[in-house]
Amino acid sequence: MQIWAAFPPVEAHRVAVVPVDGTPKRMFVSNDRLVLYSSQSRVPNDGYFYPVYGVDCTYGYDCDFLGDGTKTVVSVYDITDRSKPTLERELRFGASYISSRRIANAVYTVLATTPHRSGVISSNYYQSPVGIYACRNEQWSASRVRKAYEELKAQLRDEIKKTTLDDWLPTVTERRIFNELDGEKVDDLTSNCEGFLASGDGVGSSFLQVSTFDLDRIAPSRTVTVLGTAGAVYASTDALYVAARRESSMVSDWYLADVSPGEATILHKFALAQNPSKIDYIASGAVKGRILNQFSMDEYQGYLRIATTTGHLPSAGVHSTLSIVENNQGVLEVVGQLDQLAPKEDIRSVRFDGTRGFMVTFKKTDPLFVFDLADPRNPKIKGELKIPGFSTYMHMLDDNHILSIGYDADDQGSFAWFTGIKLQIFDVSDLSNPKSLHVETIGTRGSTSEAATNHLAFNYFAAKGLLALPINICESVEGGDIFQTKTTFVGLLVYRVSIEKGFELVGRVSHWDPDKAPTTDSYADINYQAGYSCHTWWTQSASMVKRSIIMDDFVYSIADDQIKVQNLDQMGVDVKSMDLMGGLPTLDNP
Repeated sequence: MQIWAAFPPVEAHRVAVVPVDGTPKRMFVSNDRLVLYSSQSRVPNDGYFYPVYGVDCTYGYDCDFLGDGTKTVVSVYDITDRSKPTLERELRFGASYISSRRIANAVYTVLATTPHRSGVISSNYYQSPVGIYACRNEQWSASRVRKAYEELKAQLRDEIKKTTLDDWLPTVTERRIFNELDGEKVDDLTSNCEGFLASGDGVGSSFLQVSTFDLDRIAPSRTVTVLGTAGAVYASTDALYVAARRESSMVSDWYLADVSPGEATILHKFALAQNPSKIDYIASGAVKGRILNQFSMDEYQGYLRIATTTGHLPSAGVHSTLSIVENNQGVLEVVGQLDQLAPKEDIRSVRFDGTRGFMVTFKKTDPLFVFDLADPRNPKIKGELKIPGFSTYMHMLDDNHILSIGYDADDQGSFAWFTGIKLQIFDVSDLSNPKSLHVETIGTRGSTSEAATNHLAFNYFAAKGLLALPINICESVEGGDIFQTKTTFVGLLVYRVSIEKGFELVGRVSHWDPDKAPTTDSYADINYQAGYSCHTWWTQSASMVKRSIIMDDFVYSIADDQIKVQNLDQMGVDVKSMDLMGGLPTLDNP
């Protein structure tokens, strides 16, 4: 971890380098406290396969929010003296990071794990004659199957008897450092059954954990552990929801009284109390369909609104659903619903704003649906707008306008090509008549932006009306790759955004390195040149620039290896370039 004095930019310099146990993933800074999330080695699982091995899922179109199979360390530093960060608290989880929120002084962390001993049992089953031949549908006599099955049960029973409780429960330890005189205290937060809950979702081999602590107090943290599946996370000021995808056939009946067979999203609600070191489980329930991401949920006046899709393209039965859910004595019940929305299309983005909701679906064109949600028991479709392409993230520009990012598309009959990054401004002042005011299309097929699937990279600075967008631009050229495209720009774009004029390009911050550019037209060569490929699939956006900051009259463009600073009035010229890789400690030079 590095700390830089960033302003004024001409004097920017590194003031501290802090060794990190693992790989940094997320960070909060609040006043003089810094919270760092880092991942360690994979959780031992004895052969258990994680569906999203190594993937940090931010946009759940073709990934799920189940964790990447690594352990998690949460470190809290006092950074009053920026040059000498002091470790105050350290939490170690035998679980994978899913998401986190900071609300005032409280920090909430959601994690997931699968007990590693369940991997032994799964592995033994699938490697056994029963598992092998059952999967291959080979014909065995009934007596032979029964004998093999009894032998397998005996083997698994012996495996289970060898285990201890620690083999099945997720581990959490906390180290709190008081001061040099008082020393430190280490707590095993799973030493008793307090805070353990069983979910009714029918999943008995995975754990969802929600942990919380107070940034301003050294009091112990608290962790609630649920025997159930992790998922997308949404938090209001007083509640936190986790939405986990499941096949409805695998969920207990009481959850799904009103849910048709197929896909389901299991909901868990936790109360965020006035005491930030306390979190309580409140209720659970389910809705039909699968959730896309955190923006598919929103709480308003005690009701949870959630948008889901059932089915997968190109299946004919694909459709979407908007459900409104209320807590009824510990059960999250659907009290209002709009079903069979956009047949043969799936959800690409959702945004809720007070009594209004906005949903973008797609197959070949982009229908923007506008909902009136003033009466939670009687939601209504108020308007619809169809245009080419689709939005992956929608941002409220003001009360009556939406700023969005997504992809343009070229209708090819039975399908559509994605043909460049697309920025749009929608006018939703009249809910029954939404309009597209301005469109800016950047590049062509293969262009990609981290901001398309991770809202943290979408930097709209309302005070100056500026949008900073990390991007890799591909353009059509003769003699390009197999799709006749070629990378022409890698870096950050800055736009001035207004209702009157739309998108005005202020300038570019280039991170182009010719030495890293592809040298041939072959697919393999282009595909493996990180950051320069024109073959990035739309859900796997991976621009070289990851984040940006607008500070006074300067824009900071942040990539993995460097930070560049330019004056907004003189873009194209680096005021400062900071090397993030040079001068770091090594084993020989600590």
